[in-house]
Amino acid sequence: MCVRVRVRVRVCVRVVYVQAMNLLQKEQLYLDCCASWNVEKKQLISDDEFEDLKSDLTFEGSQVS
Repeated sequence: MCVRVRVRVRVCVRVVYVQAMNLLQKEQLYLDCCASWNVEKKQLISDDEFEDLKSDLTFEGSQVS
């Protein structure tokens, strides 16, 4: 018998950590934040941290944000 278990990981990020992430990690965090907000109406990071993340992605030439 196979059982699928969905595990949710709570993300706690500070701006300092976001700046230390590589582009792929930042893009994944951005997508996770958007999905969490659109599906569950839950914030994973603060509004200021989200705006900083979005700015970093734009600056780095990401196609995600």
